[in-house]
Amino acid sequence: MLSSTGLFCLSHSLLLLFIACFADSVPVSNIRNLHARFDEASGSIFVEWQFPNPTNGVHFTVRYRLGREDPTWKYARTSQPQLRINLPEYKNGNELFVQVQAERGGQIIEDWGQELIVTINKKVSIGGVVVDDDELVPPLDFTAHVLSPSSVKLEWRPHTGASPELFYIVNVKQLTSDSGTALHRQQIKTSANSFTLGKLIAGEKYEMTIRSALSPTKVSSTAAIVEIHMPRETDYFEIGNLIISSHFQSNGRGIVNLTWEVPPNMEHQVVSYDVQYVEAGSGNWQKVVFHGTKPTAVLHNLKR
Repeated sequence: MLSSTGLFCLSHSLLLLFIACFADSVPVSNIRNLHARFDEASGSIFVEWQFPNPTNGVHFTVRYRLGREDPTWKYARTSQPQLRINLPEYKNGNELFVQVQAERGGQIIEDWGQELIVTINKKVSIGGVVVDDDELVPPLDFTAHVLSPSSVKLEWRPHTGASPELFYIVNVKQLTSDSGTALHRQQIKTSANSFTLGKLIAGEKYEMTIRSALSPTKVSSTAAIVEIHMPRETDYFEIGNLIISSHFQSNGRGIVNLTWEVPPNMEHQVVSYDVQYVEAGSGNWQKVVFHGTKPTAVLHNLKR
């Protein structure tokens, strides 16, 4: 039988903490309404209760332990009907057990009674998605860069705090078969953050998914997906003689001019140029589209 229940949903920075409180039914005690709340500013759990007046001369002893497996109680004394419990480390699913005792003049007037059980549901925001802090999620910024009509480079970024034991499972699925070939499927496991995938068929469409894993049985339930349409051999060509010139101001910002050459037979067939660039070490790719009439591009607001 439960004499009281409570549910608290609170947020702290990128941390969401849900506290579910349950207090076992016990004989009527003067220590009433034992409950917990999460203080966002300090990141601490406060345990509070009510005690009838007068409270002068009354001191409370609070004992608490984290987890059913821990037999060791920690003790704290206070003259106020509340106590801040600052847990240095807690995980999703942890349970905090709390009891309160009251004494006056060295004599116990209320013994350990009602036990409060605080269940912690710790959540974090990864890439804008809120998940349990122990839940596996796919990596961030999963992208595919076409290298040729038959090869692409897949790359991604691990989220902050990812386990060093983490590896990735990439599934490749051919979606079309305009060439008449059998639909291709492939699975790759890697601990790297990028690799080059070859032997694809020009002109066909592919879907790539990536999941995070710690073992063959512990795999993220969600996946990041990218879909690409491989260029045909006749649509793909390489530019040559790329020339880069730049001008930077004293504040470290400036512009970069790019010029290149295209095969003579393609000069009047190019509709547009897609230019992608990234600041070294950031992983944040930028894309700019330029008209195909001239093989030139200007990138603004770059840093030295």
